[in-house]
Parts: sequence; structure tokens; C-alpha cells
Amino acid sequence: MLDVVEQAEGVSAEYEDTWISQSRRPTSQRGKRQGILRTGKKSMAAAAAAPAVFSQSFAPLPLSFPRTPWLGPPPQAPLLIVVAVSELPLEMTSSPLKKPLEAPAASIVPPPRAELTADQEAKYSTLLKAAQSLTSIPNNKKTNNKQQQQQQKSAEKQEEKNESATASSSPPTEAERMWLTRDCLLRYLRATNWNVKESQQRLVDTLAWRREYGIDTFTAEYISPEQETGKQVILGYDKDGRPCQYLNPGRQNTSTSPRQIHHLFYMVERVVDMMPPGVEKLNLMINFKPSAQRQNTSVPVGVAREVLHILQSHYPERLGKALIINVPWVVWGFFKLIKPFMHPVTRDKLKFNEDMRAYVPAEQLWSADWKGDLDFDYDHDVYWPALNELCRRRRESRAARWRAAGAVVGEREDYLAAGTDVSVTGYTFKKEAKEGGEEEEKPAVSEAATAGHDDDGNNRQQQQHGTQNGHGITNGKEGQAAVTTTTTTATTNTTSSTAAAAGAA
Repeated sequence: MLDVVEQAEGVSAEYEDTWISQSRRPTSQRGKRQGILRTGKKSMAAAAAAPAVFSQSFAPLPLSFPRTPWLGPPPQAPLLIVVAVSELPLEMTSSPLKKPLEAPAASIVPPPRAELTADQEAKYSTLLKAAQSLTSIPNNKKTNNKQQQQQQKSAEKQEEKNESATASSSPPTEAERMWLTRDCLLRYLRATNWNVKESQQRLVDTLAWRREYGIDTFTAEYISPEQETGKQVILGYDKDGRPCQYLNPGRQNTSTSPRQIHHLFYMVERVVDMMPPGVEKLNLMINFKPSAQRQNTSVPVGVAREVLHILQSHYPERLGKALIINVPWVVWGFFKLIKPFMHPVTRDKLKFNEDMRAYVPAEQLWSADWKGDLDFDYDHDVYWPALNELCRRRRESRAARWRAAGAVVGEREDYLAAGTDVSVTGYTFKKEAKEGGEEEEKPAVSEAATAGHDDDGNNRQQQQHGTQNGHGITNGKEGQAAVTTTTTTATTNTTSSTAAAAGAA
């Protein structure tokens, strides 16, 4: 590894360890390192005293530095070391990552999903027919929850209301019909223990909430002030390919307001955008470490309860794991209070102060406080536009695939995310490479794959509806299943981050 080891005697200087690179490089190896001169402590003078070292491979470097008279005994001669070019990495130093990782490592493979039983498949088919028959979604749904009313008023000031919002109800939009995927319906069925009526009711409630809350109208510009310190970061993927969403309460930079909660759910929506094919859950990473700017990371319990309610009601079956470090006593107290009310499966998803490399590969795990190898530095001016642009492209890609396959309710999320090219309608999405770009190619749809679908998807099914219930869903029976929402209260303050960990299961 070492090309030259020279002893330079009788020379001293007042300089510490220094790396010296040659200033001129041969044209035949331009852009590559030709060599690096490393001098030991107080050895720049030694470099000047040993020009023979440079005579064969290096152009002489002009060295200029102050000298001081040496009054004591001769110092020990330092070593002059030249490191061979072939032994160096291509990059001498790597700057910290400042953008989100676009995909998990190739070695990460999401686990296969369990096959549905015959009974589960039948219940899914019933719910799918109800979703396909959805012709009306409530607007401005009344609520007795004072906090939700305040949220709604704040949201209305920030974004323009849709023209249809003036009516009591209106038909589902294209985006809302695309949201009703096969995987989405299955998540609601699992969350209700395969109760079709309750799943149907909760789907309508969520669609109404998304309209009221304006979740699809929050802009990056509106959320940006909340994100400036990087108190939430989407970075890396766990061992099951789930995107990691970091919450850093110690970086809190704003006062309690509805926009703080808007920020949380805006980022949850971006995590959904970042999910690779075959993945429908997220990995929540919460670091309660305080900062010099903020020692107390607690917020009123009412805010935590509100976040918990929204996650439980409108993001069911979305939490893979919640990994939590630097847990303060107030958070421990909160979890002790709610632990008896938590499902055993949910409790198993919460991991406190463990070695998180057991769940996230070291190369995908943030080095800061998490003992990972991923050197990441949050730079708002770089990260924020990069994240939003990446998510925008993915949403546009999903929409293009959905329309190309017939714009049907019940589409596979794996198809929309380009995990497979076959739609539920049998349409095969292909791209034929062309000079200067790519062009989509749409082949014929097979009859076997389109059983139960019209030529135009399921629009005919929407038109041929019978007696509708109060939410515009044809179910052939009167009445609706009541929605039971359990909200756990606490007698102490906690954080919305804590609620997020407990509520997204």
C-alpha cells in the first residue's frame, strides 16, 4: 500500500497533520486521484526537505510557512508517507445525503401477503359492489367534536373549497374513486374484523372526512413552515421495504395550531406515495431526544387524542412498526394508561429503546441517534422540494396507470405502483421504448380477466343502482351500521408523536 517511506531529519515546524494533494495531474488520468501526500505531525517542513519523494510521480508543490528557530535538541524525524493511488476510494470524502432515498435496497423483498379464504373473498366482493355503487359522498358533514370544527374552519381559510362543497353531497371524484383500491377495501375489512357493514360505513366516513379536512388540498408551500427544522423526515426503508417516517419532537419550531396536525397527515400521505410495490404499511421512527431550543416536547392531551382518533378511523392497518427511542417519563405514563386498551397485535408493533438495526438495515438507518450508517443532514431547501417532486411524479404515474386500465374501483395497488403490469381488468400496461422517450402501448383486454366489468370499467354499475341509503351506497337493505369509535383519554400531557405510534395500527 505504501509507495514511499522517507525519513527527513533535523527539520521542525509548527503544523499539525496535513493532507497535501498534487496540483497538476497527467491528462491520461484526468479526474482520478494521482496520489496523496500525508505528513505526520509537524512535518510540512519535512515535505519541503525531501523533494526526492516527489521527483518521480509528483509535481513539486510550493510550500510556504513561517519558521521558528529551534533552541532545544534535534526533534525526532517524522515519517513522510505517500499512499498508493490504487488503494484509495473513488471519493475521498462523501458529503451527507440531503434527499430522500427513492427506493429500498435491491436485497429488501416485502413479505408475501396472505391469501384470502373463500369467506373473506366473498365479503370483499360484497364490499366492492357497494363501493362501485357509491354515487354520493357527504359534504361538510356535521360534527359535535369542537376540535374537529376548529380544524375545519382553519382548513377552509387555507385552501379554496370545491364548487361541489356548497351542496350537502356530491358524486365521488376521480381521485376518490382511485383511492378505493382493492387493498384499501381489504384494510377496512381487516380493521373491522371482516364486518362488511361497518367497513362500508367507515369507508364513507373517511371519504367525507378527507373532503372536510381538505387532505388533498394542503400544499407544500402551506406546510413548509412546519417542516423547516426537519421535525419530520421520510428516509430509508425497513427490512420489509416499508418507508421510515421519522418524528423528531425536539425540533419543534412552531406553536400549537391546526397546521401542526395538518403537517403530520400531509407527511403520512407522502409516506403512502413513497411506498414501493407490495408495501402498504409504514415504519414510524420517533426520537424524543430534547434539543437546546426545546426541552419540553409535550403538547395538550386533546391534540394527542385527536391525532389518535384520525389515525384509527381513517388510516387503518397502516402501521408496520413504531420504533421509539429516548422515551421520557411522560410518554411512558401515557402508554401505561392506554396499554390495557390496545390490541395485542398493536402492542407488539411498539419497540422502545432497542437496537433498531434489528428492524432497519444499517445502510438505510439514519446515523443520528439511531446507530445507523446512513449519513443524512436535513437541509430544508434541498430535501423539501426533492420530496414533493418525487411524490408528485409517483402520483401522476399511478393516475396514468389507473386511467389506462379503465379507471375502475377496486384496482390493485401493486399495479398502480408498477409492481405488476396486469390490472384487475386484464389490461397489461406496457411501455415501448422510443427514441427520445417512451410510449404507452395498450393491448386488447382478455375476456376472462374482465368478468364482472363493462367495456368502460364499472361506470355502468354505478348508473344501474337501486334504492340508496343515506350515503348513496346501494346495499339492498335499509339502515347503516353504527360506527364505534373508541377514544382513549389520558390524565397527563403527551405528544402527537406518541398518538401516532398508537393510532396507526
